[in-house]
Amino acid sequence: MIPVVGEGVVTIPKSLGGGVLNPWLSRTLQRSLSLEVAPDLTLNQVVCNHLMNHGNRQPLYNQVKQLLDEHAETLRPQQPLLDLASISDFSLYLSTTFDSLLLEALNQVRYGGDPKTSVSVYRPNAHIKDKDTPVLKDQIPQGRTMLSHLLGRASTKPDYALWDEDILEFILGLHRDLNTDYMGNLAYDLQDNHLLFIGLRYSDWLTRFLVRVTEQKQLSETQQNSRFLATNPDWVESSMVIFFDSLRQETKIWQVDPAAFVSELRERWEKRTGVTPKAAAMHQSASLPGKVMPLNSIFLSYAREDFDVVKHLKEQLEFYGCEEVWFDMDRLQVGENWRSALEQEVRCRCAVFVSCISRTTVGRAGELHRERFWAADTAPIFGDGATFYVPLIIDDLPIKEVRREPTALFNEKHAIRLSDDPGVFESLAKRLHEIQHQNRRQ
Repeated sequence: MIPVVGEGVVTIPKSLGGGVLNPWLSRTLQRSLSLEVAPDLTLNQVVCNHLMNHGNRQPLYNQVKQLLDEHAETLRPQQPLLDLASISDFSLYLSTTFDSLLLEALNQVRYGGDPKTSVSVYRPNAHIKDKDTPVLKDQIPQGRTMLSHLLGRASTKPDYALWDEDILEFILGLHRDLNTDYMGNLAYDLQDNHLLFIGLRYSDWLTRFLVRVTEQKQLSETQQNSRFLATNPDWVESSMVIFFDSLRQETKIWQVDPAAFVSELRERWEKRTGVTPKAAAMHQSASLPGKVMPLNSIFLSYAREDFDVVKHLKEQLEFYGCEEVWFDMDRLQVGENWRSALEQEVRCRCAVFVSCISRTTVGRAGELHRERFWAADTAPIFGDGATFYVPLIIDDLPIKEVRREPTALFNEKHAIRLSDDPGVFESLAKRLHEIQHQNRRQ
């Protein structure tokens, strides 16, 4: 089976409002075009309105690419894509979206953040020498993954599907090019495998066209393999259901929330294969934090000698439900610009400050403790009784030997000690998650 991923599986973090990526992109694009924001408009409708107001279509592609790039540190793969990426029986993924979040999810889950997933991008109007040649599914090496973008990938040029006309042109291009040598591998895979369409948000006719192209023959003919469509009930037109029910016994439509569908799919796969949720998810948070800390993050203050412990701590906290966990990767740098930026992260952006205490930290003065006193100075803004500063002992340092922590905020009774017991990480994550929401900054 090959999953064909639509926009309903591509979600955004709660710090950006949650939900599906494309509605957020629609609102953000409207603001960048200085339009009055209509929150329910789709990207296709925004483009149509822009054109009806005599706007130029060409710059929109670059604007959308810039919006994705500007928010790249916050737009990270969310649970639906991580769930889908964790199903290792899938070696070939097809995407109908132009973002790179599925690619990031695959690299994050399967390769600890290393960019090892092979990618091909279909561009119907590219010169033959510039066209990517998809790899045959059966020839993908063991342990490797292939991702094919069927409708292009975001770039500064109009060579990806931003609105319905683009989608139609890409589908017609696929219909033409699946008969060529360079697309022969994909044509064979489409015919030789069951296809699982998840989260498509197309009109009835665009969906029919896409399924027809993947079939490469008349829909009413008996097919060797099945096609499954799982998407939001609000996105399914009754005419489409009637059409497929009447013509195709091999096509089944499930009207279900795509994120919930993928979650259940992962759970059933785990039960069938014996893969535990822990084993499947341990690499989901393995990628390192970006240079810019997302607003309302959990800030981990640490000594560089404790890097491996803190990286593992980040993975565990995110595994158990914390939304944004961040630590500074540039602490070998020096200079006022770096120090000023870090001070802003502590004073103005993080919602929780975790002081990672170890034998290394108690024996060192300087920058490490400067940021901890910034945090101590910031704590009162959250109000009496609020928790902002969390002391966490990460090695075997006796609590009586803790030094250099802000006296007013370090309490032996409230200090937490890490251990290998998963219950410690789970309870710590629950507590930090609660604080994170209580201390949210606007």
